[in-house]
Amino acid sequence: GSWVASSWSMLDTMETVDETTVQFDLSFPYGAFGHALASMQIVPKAVREADPQAFGGQNPVGSGPFRFTEFTEGEFTRLERWDDYWGETTPNLERVEFVPVPEATTRVTQFKTTDAGLLKDVPAKLYGTVEDIGDASVQSSDALNYGFVTFNLNEGETTKPAVREAIDYCVDLDAVSERFWNPVGGRQYQPMPAALAEAWDMPLDEFESMAVGKDIDRAKTLFEEAGVPDDWTCRMIYEPLDPIQQMMVTIANGIKEAGYDAEVVNLDRGTFLENFTTGKAADYNVYSLDWGLSPNPDYQMFNMYHESGAGANQGHYWDDPEVMEMIERSRQSTDREERRQLYIDIQTEIIQQRVQIPAYSMKAVWGVKDYVKDFQVTPLTDMNPRLVSASNNVFVESS
Repeated sequence: GSWVASSWSMLDTMETVDETTVQFDLSFPYGAFGHALASMQIVPKAVREADPQAFGGQNPVGSGPFRFTEFTEGEFTRLERWDDYWGETTPNLERVEFVPVPEATTRVTQFKTTDAGLLKDVPAKLYGTVEDIGDASVQSSDALNYGFVTFNLNEGETTKPAVREAIDYCVDLDAVSERFWNPVGGRQYQPMPAALAEAWDMPLDEFESMAVGKDIDRAKTLFEEAGVPDDWTCRMIYEPLDPIQQMMVTIANGIKEAGYDAEVVNLDRGTFLENFTTGKAADYNVYSLDWGLSPNPDYQMFNMYHESGAGANQGHYWDDPEVMEMIERSRQSTDREERRQLYIDIQTEIIQQRVQIPAYSMKAVWGVKDYVKDFQVTPLTDMNPRLVSASNNVFVESS
């Protein structure tokens, strides 16, 4: 709820003008309001209010071109074409089935050996395997995705800037990228997804030049200057995503080389979400997370870095007053160039103060069987496959 609430905190009142018009009155100008509206999910009020729980899980009713028909947790979700769809185009596909297969190798094997038409998230280590499937291809696009390492600025040793800098010197993320993320993702140096940073013309070379790389001697000196006790253990938590696990273990090894202990704790999603925002050093000194984001930079800049999100959206508890003021200004400006400059300044502070170490951007990478036609991968496809859009309408060619 807090995520959604903060996205709409500028909304003062709204009223129905006529059958197809709504008037929104805002309490402050909000430059990204158009984007926010475009990503809003419209649902039937009466149905949702009648049984919110069923609506959220077992029986959702949306406004899209498909109708939800059946769901068994952990097994499948089934949809069928909605012939009374309000849009101009109804889907070519009559029925769609989604089957979750969390384990990567099993997922690829099932894609290869069954009549599954699409494979979501081709893992780096199995990229070649999918490419070699005779009746399929790999399709990809930059995604609105951002992987990072965040420090606890609220409690414990990582409240000291020198300790955060020392940990930054414990890892060569370029080497991690080369070894574990290519070709489905890559190293990134700015705290914003690559596709978004390019669209906003961010100074990517400048951000890249601020990255430090591995230097254990420098790390040892910084730890010493910060007066870190010899028996300190750096507690690092994450949820089990491939690119994150390999990175966290590599950072922990670097911390050990620099003379301190580090524990890497893999938590299931529910436990991780309970722990990563507490601000307690006993829960974490460092956490890593992978965000799928909106095409509106404010969604990230405000939710991930503004102090109002501490304990709900983020667990770094950064409270630099000047930067908080910049984040607020960037929301309220309707001038793109002014917003762009503020985003550059905010990101520069994030990197320099080491609130986070930006790490990677994974691509949206899909396996596509040859008989599936007109499927398009876009930066938004890392969330869901776009089976019908203004520019495509997937169909199946029968043999």
